[in-house]
Amino acid sequence: MDSNNHDKSTRTPTLQAAIVEPILVCCINDLFNEIEYEIQIILPLSSNKLTKYSLYLIDYQIIAYNGHKQVYAIEIGGYDLLDMTIKEKG
Repeated sequence: MDSNNHDKSTRTPTLQAAIVEPILVCCINDLFNEIEYEIQIILPLSSNKLTKYSLYLIDYQIIAYNGHKQVYAIEIGGYDLLDMTIKEKG
């Protein structure tokens, strides 16, 4: 196995607060299915990038997906992260 590829895949991604914050806010209100439209108002973002962000946030237990209800919900860690982003803007 190529160790360089392994090292690249295990790095923690750098996520932009300007993208993460609206995702988290929408997850509080169960509006995640509308997030792409909301973020497009703030800044141009591809569907692919939005998908990557949501998967990272799920992997790190910042948000969770409820397949039965087809909604995303913010987790406790997500509230902490949202609080940090709000304080940074401060």
